[in-house]
Amino acid sequence: VAGVGLVRQEFAVASHIGVHPKAVLHLELVSAGDRELINERAKNDESPKAWFIRRLSEGIGSIAAAFYPRPVIVRLGDFKVRT
Repeated sequence: VAGVGLVRQEFAVASHIGVHPKAVLHLELVSAGDRELINERAKNDESPKAWFIRRLSEGIGSIAAAFYPRPVIVRLGDFKVRT
């Protein structure tokens, strides 16, 4: 295997985090239940934002580690937002 041609950040978020980034950035806009879920998951981190960043880097990092030293290309997020 020559490496990974494309890792889509959205899949890392969906499979490793399970929370839309906008929900983390704007906790005041999500339901009380979702806010409680996010805060519970982030309880050992400095903030929900720090939790999200840590989980994202762990998810992408685990893929990169599996293929090291071969290249891994990561496509940054293109999240759809309903307004």
